[in-house]
Amino acid sequence: MYEDNWNAYYEGNYRKLGRKALWDVEPERAVALDQRYFADPFDPGLPVVDLGCGTGEQSAYLRAHYDHVIGVDVATVAVEMAKENHQQEGLGYEFLDATRPDMAEALRARIGESNVYMRGVLHQILPEHLARFQEVLSILMGKRGCCYFNEVSAGIREYFTESSDRFAELPKRMQQVFISNLPPRGLELETVTNFFPSSGFKTTDVRKGKLETNLNFLTGEPIFIPSVQGLVHPA
Repeated sequence: MYEDNWNAYYEGNYRKLGRKALWDVEPERAVALDQRYFADPFDPGLPVVDLGCGTGEQSAYLRAHYDHVIGVDVATVAVEMAKENHQQEGLGYEFLDATRPDMAEALRARIGESNVYMRGVLHQILPEHLARFQEVLSILMGKRGCCYFNEVSAGIREYFTESSDRFAELPKRMQQVFISNLPPRGLELETVTNFFPSSGFKTTDVRKGKLETNLNFLTGEPIFIPSVQGLVHPA
């Protein structure tokens, strides 16, 4: 299901229309900003898995700071594009479904324990698949790894349709495109442990953050999506 949906998305938007996802921004506006939070907690001796890597820009940035980086995504179309655009020693891209523990086991067997970078992934996981996702994350991290997450806040659609006067200034068509790309669910500070239960994980430095987008207000100022960010460690 995830694979088919996201392959169709990347094929239709990137391959055919040449149009990027709204969250697809330069690393300087994404992972480079996140790095201040995970630079110290990440063990530099471990590889980094960019979970949900898309077309690979953030993974390529990570490779400049870590010896071994693997970008993984459920969309094989995105993985192919990442391979085409970013060829570098110590940097690889491959297919991985984040709800398939068997695939995580296979990756772990090849690269060992890893740190995990995750930006805008959790809202895509259906509630009935959350336990499998948690198992995947636990397998990838092992005992020494750490995961940094920056995930969409809950109630995002309502935030933009009801709370933002500046958003209302945008053309109606742009508003519709933006809202249709936003997830129906997300994280709250109080619900982080629902995604990372204390039985298997320990969360630290959880705070409100933001996710940059490639859309701008009429003034030219970039629109951002409110988020929740933090660190996850093995319990």
